[in-house]
Amino acid sequence: MGSACAEGGQSVVVGAGPPPAWLPGIALTVAALLSPVALWATRRLMDRLSHGRALAGGAVLLGLLALAMAWLDSAPLTAAAYLAWTAANGILLGRWQALTADAAPEAERPRWFAVQGSSWGIAQPAVPGVVALAGAVAGGLGAAAFLTAGLAFLLVPLALRDQSP
Repeated sequence: MGSACAEGGQSVVVGAGPPPAWLPGIALTVAALLSPVALWATRRLMDRLSHGRALAGGAVLLGLLALAMAWLDSAPLTAAAYLAWTAANGILLGRWQALTADAAPEAERPRWFAVQGSSWGIAQPAVPGVVALAGAVAGGLGAAAFLTAGLAFLLVPLALRDQSP
């Protein structure tokens, strides 16, 4: 579960192609301002959802936005999709830790959090290789990064399914 999300997030970070010189600064500034506002605006809705449902639905949204970024041919539209992706990601961030805390037996929580954190350590070195392999299919590294992210995020709901009998 954590590795797919980490893989998707890392892919979005490395996927941007050459935008206009002004766009990255504006996009990052707006993203920094947008995330807390999005979290505040969706708090009531998100409080009604379980961690698993919020993360599964959010991962699908993140995956679809990443796939849109893979196919968009316009820097402003890609920036808009990125801003939506950043807002959705900001809304979900604390949910991963909450899900882990709820699932782990109290005495085992440090170990569970260590495993969850390790998924990022696995994804960071794996993403460039996966993106390079996907580059042949996607027609370039930028599109491949977003394609990799989209597919990784779309796998998250499968990992979150309840496995109990």
